[in-house]
Amino acid sequence: MKFLLLTAFMMPGVCAAITDPATEIVFPDPAGPWVYTDSRAYEPADLGHSYSYKPLFGGTGAITCYIYSKGFSNIPTGADSALVRREMDETVASVVEAWSQLGAKVEQENAPTLFRRTSDGRALAYYSVHRIAHESVQNVSISIVTGYRQHFVKLRYTFPGDDVERAKHQLSLFLRTFLEANRDTADPVMIPELAMEDPAR
Repeated sequence: MKFLLLTAFMMPGVCAAITDPATEIVFPDPAGPWVYTDSRAYEPADLGHSYSYKPLFGGTGAITCYIYSKGFSNIPTGADSALVRREMDETVASVVEAWSQLGAKVEQENAPTLFRRTSDGRALAYYSVHRIAHESVQNVSISIVTGYRQHFVKLRYTFPGDDVERAKHQLSLFLRTFLEANRDTADPVMIPELAMEDPAR
């Protein structure tokens, strides 16, 4: 799975749907072909919040972003820390466990992988991809995990079908708008922003 580190272009018409209170991350509505649906607060408070999107006019699947600390007060921004790596490993394990309990076959497309600005630069995030087969239904699951402002930030995308390249492209449409909405307030270490390459190029 190939990613590019890009500076996002200006995209007019983006309006903030909601701002996460802990990190000031903005969740735009719409975000590419996705529309914001709802947020959820978890108990206890260190389990944080989730923010969900559904497809609109060309989007496919379901996206949920989670922001939480698990009680840690020393989560660094980026993905170079052991804390973020452990959280990514737990995320991958939970994907496998949840689908396996439903009787699905889970195939790892790639192990947790870092992407960076440069080969020797700071790691911005981990990602992993799984193929899911449950009876006659095929899905692609993409997970992204990073640290930001003393919190974990996790994105989960479930794409209906078995086309990994199309799943990556669909997620890229969300990410580009999401990153643009946060351009002016993001921590400098996270810029230039990361976005998934359009595989059609």
